[in-house]
Order: sequence, then structure tokens, then C-alpha cells
Amino acid sequence: MKASKYTFGYYPYSYLVGNDENRTATIDEPAAEVVRKIYQMRIEGLSPYQIARRLSDEGIPNPTLYRTKKDGGKINRQCPPWWSHKTVRDILSDTTYKGCTVQHRRSTISYKNHNTYWRPQEEWIVKQNAHEPFVSEEIWEKAREVARSVSRAKRTKSGINFPLSGFIYCADCGHKMKIVHSKKKLKDGREYDCECYICRTYANLGKNYCTIHAIQRTDIEALVLADIRSKFDFILEDEDVAREEFLKGKSKRSASSRAADKRQLKAKHKRVEELDVLIRSAFEDKVLKKMPENLCNSLCESYQVEQQTLKAEIAALEKKLQEESKDEAEVEEYIRRIKLYGSCPELTREMCLQLIEFITIDAKTERNNRWHSHAPRNIHIYYKLIDKERAKPNYN
Repeated sequence: MKASKYTFGYYPYSYLVGNDENRTATIDEPAAEVVRKIYQMRIEGLSPYQIARRLSDEGIPNPTLYRTKKDGGKINRQCPPWWSHKTVRDILSDTTYKGCTVQHRRSTISYKNHNTYWRPQEEWIVKQNAHEPFVSEEIWEKAREVARSVSRAKRTKSGINFPLSGFIYCADCGHKMKIVHSKKKLKDGREYDCECYICRTYANLGKNYCTIHAIQRTDIEALVLADIRSKFDFILEDEDVAREEFLKGKSKRSASSRAADKRQLKAKHKRVEELDVLIRSAFEDKVLKKMPENLCNSLCESYQVEQQTLKAEIAALEKKLQEESKDEAEVEEYIRRIKLYGSCPELTREMCLQLIEFITIDAKTERNNRWHSHAPRNIHIYYKLIDKERAKPNYN
């Protein structure tokens, strides 16, 4: 395993065992195309259940059925022909597709007792770039990010996933808002279908526990799209100013403060080197009897105390600058994503999964015991990468 030799009988779905000494994986292109499709659907926001349903509806054989047909074996009637969400989830978490093999995860208790157990993760044998990948690191990370998102979209009866489904929270009770369908009347008496997000607590328990917090789906989608476009225009107008503004929001410090810390760090490193030279010089003077021993010891002790203080200050500065360097990388990634999606003509599920952390909506202003649809209200959009340190509302 440590020599990159593959020890299992067969590779995961869409790979074949090679004929070389290490049994290096080779791509099974028809199956690989299905895996690429699974990752793309996941990035677009479909859940493993929805992906499995779509693959089954399209008549694509599941991995067991595909392998059985390919090997010319007899199809077991007990094996279901459809895809399961577990199979899709396993494919989305398998590092093999990005060229990485993980072995030695399980072992037997002894040569007599063949019962297996999971080894600690630090004992696993992981080999990067072990074979040719067909899922890029970028696509892999996007799919993992979707899995980590707070959003769990629910399809409507017509099979539609709305872009902001699962992202919107009630600002008062902290629960997610659900979408409901209703009919609205125009002034001429005609009716039209309308979708609204309302507080789930209100929907389940009533007005004694929370208020409705209703907002039309089209209104909130238009507002989010307008906000994304405003940030896109801000970046296009002056990217350096936008970058500094985003960084300031994360670290609460200006570029001049960070530059001053870097200069201070450089000066402290230089002083530590100077103290090393002074300690060596004092020791040499003592050996050559140019300096009394008690004076040498006193100087070296003071130099060492100063050095230890400087090293502690250097460690603290480096930690702070390292965290801010991570912030800079995240801001760069945020700017890249805004540039990618800022000119889109409409809000999409993929766009929301890549850009938005969550959204909170407060209640409308109440006047004369009536809720005004045009009353002012606070809507907060929290973006990934630049707002991710903010605490999410309590939800279930």
C-alpha cells in the first residue's frame, strides 16, 4: 500500500483495475460520464435523493447492475435496478475520483479472528495523485461546500427547487422559513398563484409563538439578485477599494495597520539575529579574556531574556498575520465568485449555494393591528467567505 500498490479486488464505480504492477486505476469512460453528471447536479443544488431519482428516471444502471452487465454475469433479481441516495452520497465523498487512494482503513482482529474493525484515521494509508482523476479539485470542493451548506432545498410538487429554499431564517425565533402557495387577487378580480416564505414557527404553532414574517418569493429573489449585482458593480468600479472594504469587514483592521505589523515583524526578526551575534561576540571576548566572565554572563543573560521576549512577540504577530493571510485568500475567492455570477440574468440555485451563507428576515411593521405589505423591514444577507464568522440562527 505504501508503494502505491492497489490491494482491493476492484476499484470504485467508473474505474477499472490496471494491468501494471501497481494495478493503477484506469478510467471507465461511460461510467465516468455518469459520475461527472452526479457532481454537476450536486453543484447545482440537487440533494442525493433527487440525484438518485433523476438517474433512476433516466434509466441509467446503478453501479452494481452496470458492473454485472459489463462482466457478463447473471443479474440477481434481488438487486434493485434503481439508484439509492446512499450510493450517490458515497460517490460524492469518494476521494478516488480526484486521484487519491485511501487504503488500510479496515483490518482483521488477528489471523485467527477474521472479524474486521475500523482503524484510526491516522493509520490510513493515503496516496495523492495515485492515478488519473476525472473530477477536478475545484469541482470536488464545490460539491463538498454544497454538502456543508445550511440549505436543504425541498422540491415543490412540480419538482422545482427554488433558489433560496433553505437559506432564509426568521430573525425573531431563528427557525427556517418555509414556502407556501396561495392565490392573490388583482384589482380587476383575476387571481394568480403566489409563493411566499413564512416563519415555520408561525405555520406550525400559530401567532402566539411568532409572527408570519411573510415575503413573496419573487420579491426576496429580486432583492438578493440586486444585492449581488451591486457588489459586482462595486468590484468592477475599483477592485482594490472593494478588496480593502471586504477585508476590513473580516479583520476590522486597515491595510496600513497590517503593513505596520509586517514592518514590526521584520524589525523583530532582525533584532533577534543581532542578539545572536552579540551573544557570540560576548562569549568570544570572554574566551580571549577581553571581557570579565561575570560581565559576559550578565550581558548574555540580558540578551537571552530580550530574545525570548522577542520570540514570543514574533509568534503572536505571525499567528495574527497568518489568520489575516487566510482572510485575504477568502476575500480573493469571494471576488472571483462574484465576478463569475454577478452578470447572471437571474438568480439560480447554484449561485446561491456558492455565494450565500444564510438570510434573516424580520417582521413587518404593524400599524393599526394590520400587517402592511410595503412597510419597511430589515433583511440581512450573509455571504460566504466574507461573513462566515457570523453566528447562524438557531434552527432545526
